[in-house]
Amino acid sequence: RYIMDDLIQILTRYSRGYGVSLFMATQNIDDVEPYTDIIATSSALLLAMASPTHGYWSRLARYLNLSRKGIDRATKLNNQGECVMRMYPYEDPVFIYVDPLDA
Repeated sequence: RYIMDDLIQILTRYSRGYGVSLFMATQNIDDVEPYTDIIATSSALLLAMASPTHGYWSRLARYLNLSRKGIDRATKLNNQGECVMRMYPYEDPVFIYVDPLDA
């Protein structure tokens, strides 16, 4: 596990430095356990889609830099096409609208 932690840090650092995009889709931040802290803190872009579950946002709050007020706002975004994003080098989270594709 220790070697894998170092490998993930190296890959994310080099991917940003050389302009390589690293994209990962997951339903839940816990899907990347035991590497959640390394991946989430090393990512240049972290985007979380809306969920009405307070526990979901509480878990993501430290990675997205969400305040309590931000968590409350995020729980109200469900089914509105909005998400919360943290993008390097900005520390503050951004609420953005994602235009869903028409079927």
